[in-house]
Amino acid sequence: MTSMLGRALLRLCTLCLAAAVSFVLFITIPELQDLLGIEVRPAQRAASQPRVLAQAVRQAKPKPPPTRGSVRQVRASAGAPTSSASMGSGPPSRFSPDLSVEGGGGVAVAAAGTMQAEVFEEGQTDEDAVPVFSSPVPYPDRARELGVEGVLEVVFVVDVDGKVSSLEIVRSPHASITAAAKKTIAQWRFKPARNKSVPVRVRIRQVVEFKLD
Repeated sequence: MTSMLGRALLRLCTLCLAAAVSFVLFITIPELQDLLGIEVRPAQRAASQPRVLAQAVRQAKPKPPPTRGSVRQVRASAGAPTSSASMGSGPPSRFSPDLSVEGGGGVAVAAAGTMQAEVFEEGQTDEDAVPVFSSPVPYPDRARELGVEGVLEVVFVVDVDGKVSSLEIVRSPHASITAAAKKTIAQWRFKPARNKSVPVRVRIRQVVEFKLD
């Protein structure tokens, strides 16, 4: 009995001694390696480090380019409104503002210039052109000698200064009468027609009958 107890104590002491030696070696070996400059092999280091089996890389989504507001750009005619609702396919209307309204100086000047550039027909103006000097077209001697009779029809424009322009012979019984009419009518003078108190151009038609006595 005593021998068995002694053997057990001997084994226990051996185990404790082995554990103590292992613990001492575990602590002292790394310090000795550092002290003596002994390097650990790469294989041993790789074995001690964890392996990266897979690596996922997330790419940043590119930012969308900034959207530019489409500028719609839209172009209008002179004197017409620029809103899209007013752009139609109907015929243009004549712009005749009331020039007597105060504070509309710019509009009045523009409207006056537009009316002065337009040629009105007789009866379309507020005031007709009034003759100031209109000598009669003479009966040419050549037409008398030939016994020429007939009707002379002339169309001309009275400008804003009262002078005659754009003289046109519509019909004439003879060339001598045509020449006499052009020379005479070109010297006529008028008080210009008016529309909205503004002098305007007006087209006038004259008919003269040539008949021998």
